[in-house]
Amino acid sequence: MRSCFSSFNQRYFCKNTGHIILNPVVVQSTTRFAEPGFAMMLSPLKELLREYRMVLASTSAQRKAIWQQMGINFSALPSSFDEESVQQTAFKTPSDYVCYLANGKASAVVQKLKDERNTGRSIVVGADTVIVAETGIIGKPHTKDKAMETLGYLSGKTHRVITGVAIIVSGDTGVSFDDSFVSTTEVVFSSLSKELIQSYVETGEPLNKAGAYGIQGLGSRLVESITGDYYNVVGFPINQFCERLEALLRTNST
Repeated sequence: MRSCFSSFNQRYFCKNTGHIILNPVVVQSTTRFAEPGFAMMLSPLKELLREYRMVLASTSAQRKAIWQQMGINFSALPSSFDEESVQQTAFKTPSDYVCYLANGKASAVVQKLKDERNTGRSIVVGADTVIVAETGIIGKPHTKDKAMETLGYLSGKTHRVITGVAIIVSGDTGVSFDDSFVSTTEVVFSSLSKELIQSYVETGEPLNKAGAYGIQGLGSRLVESITGDYYNVVGFPINQFCERLEALLRTNST
């Protein structure tokens, strides 16, 4: 599997600690970074979407940014689905868990559109991403101490980033067809010094992020390599989503 981009060095200075964070990363990925003409590459899919309203059941800034890169007109609506009430232990695998959450988010927005009598053809997409290590799902740290603990645990190890995606296609008379899938990417962390972890945590970036890092930001310094879809680690697997959506629409087109 070829490298998505070559090693590079950028320096980030942490005002709080005085440390300099270097940023060398080598990534193996099945999905390339966006580039000029990226949206044009999706033109066959865009033709299929002319009759549909695209809705992202999320207010995630990262997912909205990824969708904007895809060049598809869409609206982002918050989902009323209460994911905090869902118990992880009720599911056999993390994949089952994220698929359930993704479906819950999408279904809640579909119902919202129905309640508002927002008729017409629509495609509502929900997604949820978790970090999975040897001990199970790694949550989002809400404090610096928890972020330090999480990053210390992930240091020098391989973990998985699992995203569940649900696609619900509705016609004029209700739900017509749907699909869901899971994308998994393996991420290898370098061995991280306590000083590096502290410097990163002081930037504030790890807070409220799955696994306590953002690969698209300063957290890229922590990553030695990945195998799979880079965008899946960011929060939404572009490649697999486009392939599944196109197949779904072509199979069910009249």
